[in-house]
Amino acid sequence: MTSAGAYLDTVDYKWQEYSNSRYHFSIQYPDNWRIFNNSGEKGSVINVYNYTSGERLKLPLKLHEDPEASYLAFFPEGFGVDRPVGDRIKLFEAGTDVTVSFDVDQDASVAYQLNDGNVWGYLLKPLISPPGWSDEGFIFIQIGMRAFNIKCFDASGKEKTLVHCNTMGGGDRLVRYGEVKRDQRQQVDRILGSLHFFRDKEKRPIDDLIRVEEPQADSQVSSTVKVRGRARGMWFFEGEFPVVLKGEDNKPLAQASARAKGNWMMEDWVTFEADLIFHVSRSQPATLIFKKSNASGMPEHDRSYTVPLFLVARQSQ
Repeated sequence: MTSAGAYLDTVDYKWQEYSNSRYHFSIQYPDNWRIFNNSGEKGSVINVYNYTSGERLKLPLKLHEDPEASYLAFFPEGFGVDRPVGDRIKLFEAGTDVTVSFDVDQDASVAYQLNDGNVWGYLLKPLISPPGWSDEGFIFIQIGMRAFNIKCFDASGKEKTLVHCNTMGGGDRLVRYGEVKRDQRQQVDRILGSLHFFRDKEKRPIDDLIRVEEPQADSQVSSTVKVRGRARGMWFFEGEFPVVLKGEDNKPLAQASARAKGNWMMEDWVTFEADLIFHVSRSQPATLIFKKSNASGMPEHDRSYTVPLFLVARQSQ
């Protein structure tokens, strides 16, 4: 069995929150990542990037960067018509579900694939432009890759040199090869899951809304996840809120309603509890998502908090 450490490299990292009042979003990131912000300039780009690759990265990071780097690039005002080329599929096709707290334009949002079908990047376009964003605004996400290579093939499947590759009308196909860094994929999933757009200039930080006491981040669990913590009354609706457990492929494995253990109709802290029962045939990393109840259905009121876990498969007797 593979140990949790082989998949996750988040045990010693502390998570913090960044908030951008000009473009009305906040995001959580671990302390081995950094923020770069040139939102005061024309053609604004805001980066959240893995610092372990920082020495060889030239900021800001845009669309065609070192394939080993993991990063998010926010383009609130758009970025012309330039987009990564290569194999891609619609964001919500089978196997490419990604957890975000806002509605995306499914026609304009895509997942980029390697030759083996694994996803190495996303382009996300909000369905409704957040405050301060233009209609062309989008977010690009790249997950770092090892042993990266890229090849070009013509319509008959014959390989061509990259110099003579024409994907803009010549019928050629650009194919990427490599191995996605699984530890950084897990970090990217959690960072992306924490992204929240808000309309008010001031917004309460996530740790002033919900505090999870159990399970701890990167805990190893088998068959049952026992959930316990505290949340502000505004996190609940009718005394409960949804909790979802997603596996390595980002598909739901279990879900339950966390229930308040006291009077939730107030702004003070309220204790909550829940149990999620799951079954996995092999051990794998996972993400536990605590979603704020949103009776209005309006995306600007969505909030979520994520905890990375490692699910241990039970051995057959």
